Amino acid sequence: MDLDELTERMGTLCGTRLDEVTRAGGLFSLRGEPAILLCLARADEALLSGELTEQCGLSTGRVANLLRQLEGKGLVVRRGDEEDRRKIYVSLTEAGYMEARRQQERIVSRRKALLSYLGEGDANEFVRLLERCLDFCSMAAA
Repeated sequence: MDLDELTERMGTLCGTRLDEVTRAGGLFSLRGEPAILLCLARADEALLSGELTEQCGLSTGRVANLLRQLEGKGLVVRRGDEEDRRKIYVSLTEAGYMEARRQQERIVSRRKALLSYLGEGDANEFVRLLERCLDFCSMAAA
């Protein structure tokens, strides 16, 4: 296939099959509650809500809603800074750490299933190409 045909095929795949990747859940990126939980677990300390917004790539309103939901479930606690009330620190509860661990295990399991399905040769090639794609995206964003 020439470059034009490949570009058209890629566009078709992205336009018609990307929802399948989203439904596969966490193979490439995380959104929503799992993103917040895993970001907090990786930080291993309380983060400002603004830091979560930046690190998770979500809007401030979306993060605020997610934090409300997570707090309602007993997975996070929010506390204000004593000197600057505009700053809200967020940390995981013990239940939040356990849920983050479950989410991480689910993601790793799905990724292993994909790589196993591809087989060793194709899995190596897939990861190599994914790295190149991400390098390109990072250059294009700069």
